[in-house]
Amino acid sequence: MSDRAFSAAIEVLLRHEGSYSDDPKDRGNWTGGAVGVGELKGTNFGISAARYPGLDIEHLAREQAVAIWRRDWWEKYGYARLPDLIAIKTFDLAGNVGPSHAHKILQFACGACGIAVRVDGALGDRTVAAAGAVDGAELLDEIRHQAELYYEAIARAHPDDARFLKGWLARAED
Repeated sequence: MSDRAFSAAIEVLLRHEGSYSDDPKDRGNWTGGAVGVGELKGTNFGISAARYPGLDIEHLAREQAVAIWRRDWWEKYGYARLPDLIAIKTFDLAGNVGPSHAHKILQFACGACGIAVRVDGALGDRTVAAAGAVDGAELLDEIRHQAELYYEAIARAHPDDARFLKGWLARAED
């Protein structure tokens, strides 16, 4: 496992996720995963009440968040198997849109770069091999493009979330 890649990836993700937020209109801030369902506990360092309802989100330490991101995301999904820049981008997207959607974005991007893989949301050996077989800069540009398309589709389908579109698009391009 590349600790250097994880260190870079977590810094990107934490920069995008920011600190504590308890926006009542953000479903991730509710322990029930929907606005008004459960307790409004917020999100901190990208760790959400919806995914981790038993945590004291507001008082979560950065070190705790980093450990969660490493264990439950980086290691669980095997991002270290990807080329470093692709791992960093896919990990960051997973933190925002969820692992399955981030992996589908990567899979669509691989296909657009000439190596078709099944778009199933799993980060399997074929997806990893495809990501390593194409030009890294080209793949990164295509991941950005696919992420933009995904974010625009969310904003169209969920007008209440359209207020996040500008930030999502900036994240896709970063």
